[in-house]
Amino acid sequence: MNNIESEVFNSKIGEMILKYLSSTYEMASLQEFFKENRQIAETVLNNNIPQNPMTVEEITNNVFRLMESGGCNVLSPDYYGYVTPRPLPISIMGDWLAMIGNQTSGAWRAGPVATLVENTVIKWIAQFVNYRY
Repeated sequence: MNNIESEVFNSKIGEMILKYLSSTYEMASLQEFFKENRQIAETVLNNNIPQNPMTVEEITNNVFRLMESGGCNVLSPDYYGYVTPRPLPISIMGDWLAMIGNQTSGAWRAGPVATLVENTVIKWIAQFVNYRY
């Protein structure tokens, strides 16, 4: 494992992300539903390529700052998304697990676990609606 990979898999970064996720959900109703911050957007868009390396921790904190600076607070109780629903913590964790396993349900050989889970869920849904599977 090279230095970048070992830094990414550092448990400190994982803890930062989980704490951010938790605090975001706890504070969602206290934050503005929508805020626009053109200054941050223009700063990001007008930046040149960094000349000095950044740690994954610095990059993660920058992403958090950008996420908090503006946009639509989809976690707000005032958000009633039609196309983009609010993310659930369990679905975020499921995405993480899927990415860790690099599973794809496109073909059994490429992702046997993903295919098994997909088939199981289809069977459960069929049972739920009394459909013979």
